Amino acid sequence: MRPTHMISSRKLEVFLVVARVGSITAAARELGISQPAVSAQLRELESVFKTELLYRDGNRMRLSEAGEVVCRYATTLAVATRDVIDHVHSLEAAELGSISVGATQSPGRYILPKQLVEFKKLHPGARLTLQVSYADDILDQIRHGQLDMAVVAGPEPPSDVQSDVFCEEELVLVCAPDNVLANSVVTRTDLRDVPAVSGSGRLQLDDRYAAFGLDRENIAIRMGDDEGIKCAVRDNFGLAILHRCAVAEDLRRGTLARVLVDGVSEVRAIYRIVSPYKHLSPIQRRLFDQLLDWHDPEHDP
Repeated sequence: MRPTHMISSRKLEVFLVVARVGSITAAARELGISQPAVSAQLRELESVFKTELLYRDGNRMRLSEAGEVVCRYATTLAVATRDVIDHVHSLEAAELGSISVGATQSPGRYILPKQLVEFKKLHPGARLTLQVSYADDILDQIRHGQLDMAVVAGPEPPSDVQSDVFCEEELVLVCAPDNVLANSVVTRTDLRDVPAVSGSGRLQLDDRYAAFGLDRENIAIRMGDDEGIKCAVRDNFGLAILHRCAVAEDLRRGTLARVLVDGVSEVRAIYRIVSPYKHLSPIQRRLFDQLLDWHDPEHDP
């Protein structure tokens, strides 16, 4: 057995107190143990190093050269021990920790950033990461433990992840503000030959267009994300259907206009997701719970 394996933190603690106060009697009083117990701890420590660490100089105990070396390392170890204890306590008190959050585009770009910033203000010790991607990619990362939690728009998540409804978002049909259909009420038949803008690689979104009366054959351009879709709409390439959170600011500013379809109202769930095998740390659990508390359904105009 290597000598370092036989050095207990208690022996080092006793040694440091004797070195600081310069007296076995005073050290025993401070530690609340007997003088023989202090002396025994010192002898055992010196037997590990096979050298004298303290010597008597009149009425005071002083460090030998070897004792000074041990004292420096023991002090560093004591500080590191206190630090790790404090760190773990902070983790358990939900004051520190890393949190990786995944999200699909609409919640990831238009809902979660504000919530995560507010959480960071309340918990400065939290290390937050937000990753925005497609639902399938986010779900795979949840399954493999690469993300701690996620907020996903789309179909109801599969049964191998734990999910509940984070919020419900209305689907909104929008056009350029100078489009002839801007701020009008139309029927599904009116939209049969109207060009549209959709997302790339997300054919399931075309079902939304069919619900509003738009024909997928009339999709003029597909863009990679919601911002690209809105850019194409503003340039009058066609109409688009997006979550209300994605267009709320544009509608307020007048850079997009809404088109109402008579008799059509589509609301889709956005899900909060975590792996059933994931053990959330206290600070991760706090964010996961507060996501629901902080979601404001009145964020829309």
